[in-house]
Amino acid sequence: MDKGYDTVFFIPLSAVLSGTSQTGQSVASEFEDQIKTYVIDTGRAATPLRYLVSQALDLVEAGAEPEEVVAK
Repeated sequence: MDKGYDTVFFIPLSAVLSGTSQTGQSVASEFEDQIKTYVIDTGRAATPLRYLVSQALDLVEAGAEPEEVVAK
């Protein structure tokens, strides 16, 4: 937030495998008045996450709206 960012994409392990997604939702709610946070439940484990994060970064760098990044 102090770096000038206004949006966060949090891409944790699948909610079925870990409570990290729920923790992300809690943190997002706590800071919702300061920064927009999208918690994306990919339904995946570790290895495919790297690819999904890379895809999300590519979309952001191409100027995609946050909702478009989440939808893809």
